[in-house]
Amino acid sequence: MNHDRDSDQENDTPPVRTFRITTNGLRAARSPHILTTGGIGSCVAVTLYDPGHRIGGLAHVSQPGNPSPELDDNLHMYPAFAIEALLRSMSRLGAIRGKLEAKLVGGGNMFDPVYDLLDDVGRQNVFAVRACLQEYEIPVIGEHVFGKRGRRVFFHLTDGTVRVFAGNRREIVI
Repeated sequence: MNHDRDSDQENDTPPVRTFRITTNGLRAARSPHILTTGGIGSCVAVTLYDPGHRIGGLAHVSQPGNPSPELDDNLHMYPAFAIEALLRSMSRLGAIRGKLEAKLVGGGNMFDPVYDLLDDVGRQNVFAVRACLQEYEIPVIGEHVFGKRGRRVFFHLTDGTVRVFAGNRREIVI
């Protein structure tokens, strides 16, 4: 049997890789990869997607307030800095800012109301992310926000699907 090496490489699709983003982290990538993050309680997972180029990015933000560059060692915890950095990374990969769509996950109230001295930081995170996206004129086309459950997120760059797992509930697709 004669096997031609070229016939084994007919499919030029790279193998699917899953990139894990930690709290206050971010990453941009192209299809067919998957971006994932967990531990989404009061934090917000922000996904941005250019469907024409199948380029996406995910940021895991944790703080709604104004940063203090001299005190904070990771400014990506704040929506304004994280989203700007994500836009730059996606642009380098070929994404078009005017074509981006956003989806949001998280913003839960994870603290007992009796002890909630943080004034529902999850809700504040969602509002801060929405305001930042509005400034960039990026539409939010899907959300799974608020509540009291932690979540895990899997962002599939082949089609922009965001799969959310909240507690022991069934998978939610946005």
